[in-house]
Amino acid sequence: MKLSKLFKKTLLLFVGLFGVLALAISVFAAAMVYESVLQEHRSRALAIARTISSSGLDPLINQDAASIQSFIDQIIEIEGVSYVFYESADREIIAHTFVPRVPATVIELLGATPGIAADRAGATDHRTRTLEIPDQGTFLNVSAPVVTGAAGFIHIGMDMKLVQETIWNAITRIQLITLIIFAATVVIAYFLVEKISHPLSALTVYAGRLAAHDFHAEVTIDTDDEIGLLARNMKAMGKEMSTLVSGLEQSVNSATCELQNTLRSMTVILDNMAEGLVVTDRAGTIVRHNSVVTRIFGLSTESILGKDIRLLLGKSLDMLYDEETGSPGSSAAALNR
Repeated sequence: MKLSKLFKKTLLLFVGLFGVLALAISVFAAAMVYESVLQEHRSRALAIARTISSSGLDPLINQDAASIQSFIDQIIEIEGVSYVFYESADREIIAHTFVPRVPATVIELLGATPGIAADRAGATDHRTRTLEIPDQGTFLNVSAPVVTGAAGFIHIGMDMKLVQETIWNAITRIQLITLIIFAATVVIAYFLVEKISHPLSALTVYAGRLAAHDFHAEVTIDTDDEIGLLARNMKAMGKEMSTLVSGLEQSVNSATCELQNTLRSMTVILDNMAEGLVVTDRAGTIVRHNSVVTRIFGLSTESILGKDIRLLLGKSLDMLYDEETGSPGSSAAALNR
């Protein structure tokens, strides 16, 4: 199916706008999913930290490293949790799940500087920050105070890789759904555009045939919309033009026949006249004459037609001949030339 240039441009514009809209939806959805998943991981880590701080207070307060290690080893089995470590009030790591040792980045995070631990006493809210550990990845570190920080802090590390995977999975599903909707929309739009484009193309061809005076051309559009109305009006106009042109052709043919008959009659009359007859245009150029003129002046038709009448008819007929020699005079000689 061949589409018109106008509707090709319209379809391409529609596809472009839909693509931009799909991209904008994907970016917006990705941002929404990112915030939602990040908040979910943050809430899960905080819930785990609070569970640890509330259910194991005696080991934490007594800083029983073995009991704390046994407890956090169970926490590491929870999906999304990458590491857990317990920080005492004086910023010493009592227990952790890192293998084989605590990364330097974590130690830098704690900033084990004397005197800072006292500033954290009385803390009641959790703290969240993004922590990048070399060769391990990026993590969401959530810390919760134990006994308002007097017994230390529990740190839960949530793997940001899971966040990214969740986001990409969500984006992939969104893009897949968008692509399906887009494909269905393009197919529907194509058929809708083709439904409009085909009658317009037919009208364009019909108009071109009318312009070429092909008034017997036909166009078949039986719709009840504006295009169908335009087609019917053009067909009516074509029929009227055909009638007018046929009438003009008949009139021209009739007038031509009459002129030809009149010309033949005049030719017969002129050729059978006893007197010479010369017909000139407004400038005096000879355009027609009868045979009597050639006999009177003894000149050929070629030497008379197209010449000035004043060269043929001077002040007197005697000027056409030299009285002494009997040869043609200057006017006659000019006609012969």
